[in-house]
Amino acid sequence: MKKESEFKNELKKVLFDKASSIFKELGIRRAGQDHAWTRKYREERIQKLLSIAEKILLVKAKEKLDRYRHSRKLKKICGPKQERGDQIYGWAKDNFPRGPILYAFWKKERCIYVGIGESYNRISNYKKSKYLDRSEANSLEVWSVSGKSYLHLVECLASHIYHPKENILKPKKSKYSKTCFICQAKKNIHRSLHSLLS
Repeated sequence: MKKESEFKNELKKVLFDKASSIFKELGIRRAGQDHAWTRKYREERIQKLLSIAEKILLVKAKEKLDRYRHSRKLKKICGPKQERGDQIYGWAKDNFPRGPILYAFWKKERCIYVGIGESYNRISNYKKSKYLDRSEANSLEVWSVSGKSYLHLVECLASHIYHPKENILKPKKSKYSKTCFICQAKKNIHRSLHSLLS
């Protein structure tokens, strides 16, 4: 509710700023500072509104993501560097023998990379990855995904939630934007705000 109130208040301020010329014509004084309604100022306000909107959407995103992923496991990246690739692959094979997966490399509390695979075999691609260097990542988190048809959706939702350092998704990619309600909502909100504030 706090973020929803913040969005309403921010939108109210922006609309008042856009109408500042009307207030001046009527000789009505407004509390607070008047801002020149420039394209740059408008874009800054729209981006702030979109940022708040995304935080509101993330609450629903976390619920939706948990609906399609399960059986979470975490593997610490440790041991001799030359053996780490085989270790994470063997671990993934033992813990996720069937079905699609969502995975994330972490450096402490910071998400480094989010990916998907149709099976545990996807982890074999990381046997010589830079993520096996502990200066890059120190753990691998993996979940089972309910079905292959949900893979792009869960990858996009996880990227919105975790903000991975290495793979920021571009919503314009059709495979994501068609399935992700956050991408669709942000696109529609952005279009509506431009229409409202132009």
